[in-house]
Amino acid sequence: MERCAKEAVPVIERRLGNVTQTAPLIVEASKSYFAISPFALNKFKELIKVKKAELTRSWKEKFDNILNSFVIEAHPYAELKFMFEIEGAYCWEIRYTDAPEREPISVGILLSPYIFTISGYSTILDEMKRVVSSQLNLVFLIKETLPTVTECFKYVSQRNIIFLLDEKGEKFYLIEKSVKLSE
Repeated sequence: MERCAKEAVPVIERRLGNVTQTAPLIVEASKSYFAISPFALNKFKELIKVKKAELTRSWKEKFDNILNSFVIEAHPYAELKFMFEIEGAYCWEIRYTDAPEREPISVGILLSPYIFTISGYSTILDEMKRVVSSQLNLVFLIKETLPTVTECFKYVSQRNIIFLLDEKGEKFYLIEKSVKLSE
């Protein structure tokens, strides 16, 4: 539904998604296409944004506390920048050095409900890469499937550590490392 709502004309091929519940004048489906009624389109978009924000709300507070406490403990060797918030996805950048004469390393941190498109062919991961030029990315996903993660990170050349939240919503588990990580 979200992908359909992001299209300029809210119609997509049925193979890109499957609608299991339909109601007249909201979602119409045929053998090969489904569409969202223009009358319901804005409501769908708002509902999707609210649901994404709900998925990350409590985790965002925890991340803020952890990142801020790290920067306070590591002062003056670390700095934290809040980069963006898009539909419930949050991105930070930490710059850290252990000695004044050394170049700082940059770590990008993304907390997202799942991997979603922002516009056309751009995803939330693309936005992170565009805004943060880091040596290492930590990506935390609340609700995502392994096939989607595998597909999205198949050709990524950056160093990424990807964490997926468990079904109970209590812990993040490491699910993939891309490109060998050095010390």
